[in-house]
Amino acid sequence: MKTVFGFRELVMGSLLWAGGILAALAIPSLVLADDHSICGPWGCGPSTDALVAMHLAWIAAIWPPLFFLPWRLGWSRKTISRLGALLAIGGFAGVLAVVMWQWIVWRPTANEFIRPYTWQRCGFVLAGAVDWPTIQALVAGIVLWVHAGPRPNPVDSVGREAAIDVK
Repeated sequence: MKTVFGFRELVMGSLLWAGGILAALAIPSLVLADDHSICGPWGCGPSTDALVAMHLAWIAAIWPPLFFLPWRLGWSRKTISRLGALLAIGGFAGVLAVVMWQWIVWRPTANEFIRPYTWQRCGFVLAGAVDWPTIQALVAGIVLWVHAGPRPNPVDSVGREAAIDVK
């Protein structure tokens, strides 16, 4: 039985992956911006260090398996492209759900002074939403979908291949 991964590859990959997650979660211990820089008329969100750390932790947690395992396991380009499309659709659905929630639930209850800032509020909620990797899944899905998507056929309709005349 052929092994999928070698021992060194498995150990080194796991150590690098765990190191990336730990590095992302160590960002709050650095003194980058110890304030609440994402603010609006509705108040301020979590500190910038915490937001950056959590978003990078999601990237470190989900992107290496998404960009390494499908090719290492020998999945077809079509399957990888479908996985990317599924992730992109899921991420877009999450963004759309946040935007709809803000327009349907938050906007009617907001006072007249805050209502013009509805789109900024949507961005604020998406930046502060670290419970689910919505933005990370959207970006990873688009990258996988575009990278593994169908390639143009080198033979065009006239019968020429790669701009070389066929006689």
